[in-house]
Amino acid sequence: MNMLCRMTCTGLAIVLPAVALAQTPGEKMAGCESKARAAELNGPQRKAFIQRCMAGVPEPAPVMTPQEKMASCESKARAAELNGPQRKAFIQRCVTGAPEPAKAVTPQEKMADCEHKARAAELRGPQRQAYIQQCIKS
Repeated sequence: MNMLCRMTCTGLAIVLPAVALAQTPGEKMAGCESKARAAELNGPQRKAFIQRCMAGVPEPAPVMTPQEKMASCESKARAAELNGPQRKAFIQRCVTGAPEPAKAVTPQEKMADCEHKARAAELRGPQRQAYIQQCIKS
């Protein structure tokens, strides 16, 4: 009996929120029409948009022309105040969609990080030195 109750309660916990969130076809149509109006769609474009919306198909991301992409990347470079080779490299990565390269860590930064970790672990004497040496190598 207890197992049956748990299974029933679990099933209701899954189904009830979905039922509460479900829209009627009229509500869904009103939402789709509202989105079509906001996008200022007319004619066949509006009809196709509403059909996709009613079917629950997500809208594809807007495709930028190469000129729009370049302008966007240049704007980002300007906002980051990049100049010279850094600006050129940033724009190339931005336009191609390449990921940002990992920042190179200087030996001083690595040493400071290892010392901070040793301090946090409350290491002293030879244990601290051995830990820092191992940390720097890794």
